Amino acid sequence: MIKNFVRGGLGHLETFGELPELDVLEDRFFAGGHRIQGLLVDLVASPLFRAVADPR
Repeated sequence: MIKNFVRGGLGHLETFGELPELDVLEDRFFAGGHRIQGLLVDLVASPLFRAVADPR
């Protein structure tokens, strides 16, 4: 489920270099009681989201 949110937010499939940050998001999601709101907040605050390119 986390990968689907990340893919939707980033607009591409995750790359090998993004996998460590996905692990962090997953850990925080589990620690936060599986709350979607917390996942979305963590996603937009993560380095992954700040690296999104302009739409084509």
